Amino acid sequence: MATDCPLATNEGMIARMLREGIISDERVVCAFRSVDRSDFLHGSRGTVSGVPGGPCAYDDMPLRIGARSLSSPSVYGVALEALKLSGHLSFLNIGSGTGYFSALVAQLLDKDAPQVGIDIRSELVEDARDCLTKLGLGQVYFVQCDCFSVDPLNSMRFDRIFIGAGVPANTACWFQLLEVGGTLVAPIETPNGSQRLIRCERISEDSFSIACLMSVNFMKLVRQPAPSHVSLFVKKWSRRHHTRFPPAFREVITTLLLLHRRPDCVLSVLPEEILFDVIFTSLSNQCFVSHDLPNDQLDRIMLKSHASSKPRPDEFPTRRLGSFSVRSIMESFQSRFWGVNYTCGRTRG
Repeated sequence: MATDCPLATNEGMIARMLREGIISDERVVCAFRSVDRSDFLHGSRGTVSGVPGGPCAYDDMPLRIGARSLSSPSVYGVALEALKLSGHLSFLNIGSGTGYFSALVAQLLDKDAPQVGIDIRSELVEDARDCLTKLGLGQVYFVQCDCFSVDPLNSMRFDRIFIGAGVPANTACWFQLLEVGGTLVAPIETPNGSQRLIRCERISEDSFSIACLMSVNFMKLVRQPAPSHVSLFVKKWSRRHHTRFPPAFREVITTLLLLHRRPDCVLSVLPEEILFDVIFTSLSNQCFVSHDLPNDQLDRIMLKSHASSKPRPDEFPTRRLGSFSVRSIMESFQSRFWGVNYTCGRTRG
């Protein structure tokens, strides 16, 4: 199809970025080759507006069609190289929009790597899901929500985060979603109103290293008047996904695994496969968000030799861990392995 746009092909766009030194990583080049930018503009391979001489899908400039907007390819190229994506790293795209950047990222990560995109506009979320599914990238999980409503304390952390809209300089909540050793790339507003694309690396729980990549001009993040709290998570636990879960969840799972290895603990009678493949995988990501029992209390409750006398029902705490409680979990084990049922603190038959 002939167009009046110079270099009006995806390959021409890539060649320009290579020539100008914007991208150099061969994997990033392959990602751009695998995802055609026009697919996220309803296939507008010629001029986006339909007017001769107007901007086309492959111009190095931001584009907007209705609610859809795309940053310039060069900005995405810089961001992709700065994020250093590979393997099973988890990725969060805040302000995921059309899903174009998420599609590029998906080319650089393992298919089962946790990948989440969030956007406030439901129509864009639906379009992004449909578009990535058609491209065979249905593993990317899109959520419709206000990004300001994300609760960092009750959400998983991510190895890599990209924010696709201007971030107020006084907003730091999303930095809490970054895993130690992780990288965040985002356009941050400066006091004079301009924006800088920055790369932020989390060195430790309290230490970050920030570098400026380039000047940019993104649309500002949209905020609802009274957003509700949203938690981001990986749906199903596995050994490989353990570090992607909230701190409280990881603490409980780690404690249970350690107890499972002790012969004087009731958990030791369970086959490891049951623990890993049945029990842990059935737990909600948020089921331990209220967990604040010290480990010594868990030890006191759970380290009861099943070869000796049974623990009394009143030794189990009633504090709830989300939709579960230590008491209900241990009562289940008691019932199964000692043949005793507890009802309201009383032994039955």
